[in-house]
Amino acid sequence: MGAMELASTGRREMRLTEEQVEELAAALREIVRNQRRRLRREQVAFRSLTLHDATSARRRRQARHAASTAYRIGAAASRALAALEDGAYGTCVRCGRSLPFDRLRERPLAVLCAGCDEA
Repeated sequence: MGAMELASTGRREMRLTEEQVEELAAALREIVRNQRRRLRREQVAFRSLTLHDATSARRRRQARHAASTAYRIGAAASRALAALEDGAYGTCVRCGRSLPFDRLRERPLAVLCAGCDEA
């Protein structure tokens, strides 16, 4: 199939090869898997702690926070996978420019180009 068009902003068009698309999809799937494992582990830790002592209360808060973070990261990776399938992945949400493959490879969940990320 050759190259896959991901974004056309009027300013610049970016194309990724099928190999690049598959590499990014694999990275995103791995993030989803890892975060699901982390979420399950934190949920088990949360449930195993007692409710009545201060140390357990602190650990429960930490486990709840870690589970929430794992959920958010996993959900972001799932949304990125859906956007990759729809052709919307790799576009800066602020300025609409295409994100370079190297940035996406380094940060698969990036939603801002380097310029907007620094601003």
